Amino acid sequence: MVWNSLLRTYPGLRIVIRRMATTRMQVPDRQIEPIFKSCLKYKNDVCLRDSNGDYTFLGLAKSSKRLSVAITRLTAMRLQERVAVICSNNANLVISQWACWISGQIAVPLNPNYPEAVLEYIFKNSSVALAITTLEHVDKLKNVTQRTKIELLVLDTDITNEAKIGLQVTDEMINPDELNKDLYGQDKDFYNKSDALLMYTSGSMGKPKGALLSFKNIDAQINSVISPWLIKSKDCILNARSLYTTEGITAGLLAPFSVGGSVILVEKFKAAEMWSELLGIKKPSFQSSTNMNFFIGESWMYRRLIDEYETNLKKSGKMEEYIKTNCTQKIRLMISMCAPIPRSIHEKWEAYTGHQLIEVYSITEAGIVSTPTTGTANVFGTVGLPVPSIRMKIIAEDGDTVIAEGDNSGTKILGVTSPVAGTLLIKGDTLARKYWGKTIDNLWTKDGWFRTGDIVSYNRGVYNILGKDNCDIVKSKSYKVSLLQIEAAILDIPSVQDVAAFHYLQDGNSTIAAAVIMKKGKTLDSNFMRSQLLLRFPDYAVPTIFVNAKNIPRNHKGSLVRPDIASLYSQLAKLSLVQ
Repeated sequence: MVWNSLLRTYPGLRIVIRRMATTRMQVPDRQIEPIFKSCLKYKNDVCLRDSNGDYTFLGLAKSSKRLSVAITRLTAMRLQERVAVICSNNANLVISQWACWISGQIAVPLNPNYPEAVLEYIFKNSSVALAITTLEHVDKLKNVTQRTKIELLVLDTDITNEAKIGLQVTDEMINPDELNKDLYGQDKDFYNKSDALLMYTSGSMGKPKGALLSFKNIDAQINSVISPWLIKSKDCILNARSLYTTEGITAGLLAPFSVGGSVILVEKFKAAEMWSELLGIKKPSFQSSTNMNFFIGESWMYRRLIDEYETNLKKSGKMEEYIKTNCTQKIRLMISMCAPIPRSIHEKWEAYTGHQLIEVYSITEAGIVSTPTTGTANVFGTVGLPVPSIRMKIIAEDGDTVIAEGDNSGTKILGVTSPVAGTLLIKGDTLARKYWGKTIDNLWTKDGWFRTGDIVSYNRGVYNILGKDNCDIVKSKSYKVSLLQIEAAILDIPSVQDVAAFHYLQDGNSTIAAAVIMKKGKTLDSNFMRSQLLLRFPDYAVPTIFVNAKNIPRNHKGSLVRPDIASLYSQLAKLSLVQ
């Protein structure tokens, strides 16, 4: 009543109030502080272990700053040049990336195991100005850099030795200037408007594409997983996902670093050594009380870990109980990335360790896109909800009609009944704005949505990834079928080592075949395979032919190359390919 009287008496007051409300709503952009600056507040805390030793936040920052001087000189003090970082999955890779950012450059992390042809293509595609590597990879890189006429910077051991812990560092031993953020990197505004990473896709459906990620994208990706995974300073993550992937860097390394947590990097996956880490047998040399309590792996790794468990660890009831108790009491989260996990792996892993595996959905262009939230029920075969900074929408088969749209708070189904399935589009601060040097029609809409090319379903509050359209999703006898789901089901058969499904023509109709690698001592029985799959799928979704395979073609990132698989095994089985 009083307010209404005042507004009638003083009409101008209404305008003032509106202006005040508008002013309050205009919140300035948050200042982006890159990790090599923000980590200085944790200074002498141990943050990283690799196969060579332990490292502190300050040690990594100091070594990165030292290396950045050489990078700045070799790039002639230019900014935003592409610098390829070709190091093993250890501290060298971390220091080199940070050094690129301190120098104002765009880091291009590349696996040294990539074929020379792939490295050369990426060097040329991204106009790399400088390549950084270590002595162990020099011979391979010399050939590529000589052909592309790119400068090669070879790291010496002093770079990492400076960052490595030789003795316990105390505050009294730190020069105050070393903690001055202004001495690290470019001016504050630079990181608000510049790019940080150029991350290349696997190239499973053509040439690799470079997704350009800004410092704002990186910051958003870091913050997008801290809440769903409840990452705290006490967490120590065993990260077996490589730092050549977007999510390996942002979710598996920088997110825990941003809150003062620590990371153990896995350079080469060996199942026996991973079990030692998981069970605390391989005691960390960390000069702190932090114990590993969080594991990030890839789908194939869990299969290898189960094989190791069943072969060498499952010795007695007491040993089984020890493993399960240790995992349930000391590890709070186990995450799987990269590909769907067969039901048998889920069930065995939970039986052996007491943990339900959390499957996440990630892409090179945006890092982690969706994940189950810690503490909520995990539904097999699903990837939870979008991370807080991402919005999703599902488009019907006609390519235009939106049938579902939502975010971390929930999803609305529009005009159809549940469950729904269609092409996934995403939008948010974590998403790259473009590919380097490529104009690809229709991938980014005019209003900023990105067409992932993935077919997804949404039902009962969670998403399920069915596969890539026209690659993992094919038509069989006029029905759409997910080859990923068929492969996962075949891998559930105990005698199968590996599998790849593809489609071919039978009497003019598209149908499905499977190339199968059997375990040692096992033989392929097509009738048995079909009978097992018919228990779970309709007839049109079950392969009509099973080919005994010796190897399954994969690319440099381990992804199936379906055209090569179809070409190779269709010739052996004398099948006609779908054009």
